[in-house]
Amino acid sequence: MEKTEYHIKTWYGSTGRIELHGRFWHLAGLGNVEIPHPPVVNLLIRQGLPRDAQRELSFRHEFGHLQTLPLAIMATVLLLKRAKQTGRLKWSQGVWLWAEHHALWEMMAESYVMWRLSGRYKRLYGGRLHAGLVLFWLGTAVLVARGFFRRTLKNN
Repeated sequence: MEKTEYHIKTWYGSTGRIELHGRFWHLAGLGNVEIPHPPVVNLLIRQGLPRDAQRELSFRHEFGHLQTLPLAIMATVLLLKRAKQTGRLKWSQGVWLWAEHHALWEMMAESYVMWRLSGRYKRLYGGRLHAGLVLFWLGTAVLVARGFFRRTLKNN
């Protein structure tokens, strides 16, 4: 199994570690907090790309999670504060809250990749709409909008 390990500094000064274990297992973290996980989003949106492009974009996506961690933490605080205002948080609401937050963080990480690569991102995908990308952006946008609008409407 092909394994690549990176140690890279974030904009806020922490050194992150990213490991890509082939196509089906990744690890990302800061300090002693490391999260091994299957790269579901990367598998979905990198289909059909050359192997080198898949690895580069997967690395950048994982680094995007580390780079946007402060924003993800702020989003967590805001979502939990909002959930607390609506009363007791039920288990099923917690699952939805997690999914909505995770969708937002995935959007932030992939937006980071697009920003860092600029026009090259478009060229890697051949300038066409890729089914995995469409599904990713549509699915995450629906989850994020669901979380925002559901809570907004309940509070009015």
